[in-house]
Amino acid sequence: MGFARLVGEYNAYARKVFGGGVCTKMRSSSSWQPPAEGQLKVNTDASVVAGQHTALGVVVRDCEGRVWEVEYAEAAATCYGVRVVVRLGFKQIVLECDSSSVAINVRNQARGYAPSFLFYDEILSAKECFDSFSCYHVKGGGNAVAHYVARWDINVSEEIMYTDNFSQSIVSLAGLDMK
Repeated sequence: MGFARLVGEYNAYARKVFGGGVCTKMRSSSSWQPPAEGQLKVNTDASVVAGQHTALGVVVRDCEGRVWEVEYAEAAATCYGVRVVVRLGFKQIVLECDSSSVAINVRNQARGYAPSFLFYDEILSAKECFDSFSCYHVKGGGNAVAHYVARWDINVSEEIMYTDNFSQSIVSLAGLDMK
């Protein structure tokens, strides 16, 4: 009986402070359900390894269950690349990415409300920093170096940038890209 009284007192307190009671029941599903047509569902989770690291996961899906995370990640990588060349002061850019949807959206200056468009908007704004800017799709084989670098160490949270003294594996892959 003591616990029930505490809950009742807390709900009375919450009504006074927050203008309503505390929600004690919430809809909970044990399987993924698609959103209504025209909506996107954002699923989130976190992984915490005490004293070591925290990782965040976000998956965005439409009413047909199509996952948007890959395009989001590709758009983020493309945006990051553009940020780097802006910081380095380059003025004539040919951007290549292995995601055809990212290349098409950048080239067409697409606008939208999906999360990846946050990156497209930033890329389009950054284009003003360049004298010349073009964007193309390149198949995976023509993007092998970037593909390799993206997989180096995903547990590193700081930016790592090399401008010389590349590892032999990077030099070899870059040579293969040229053939």
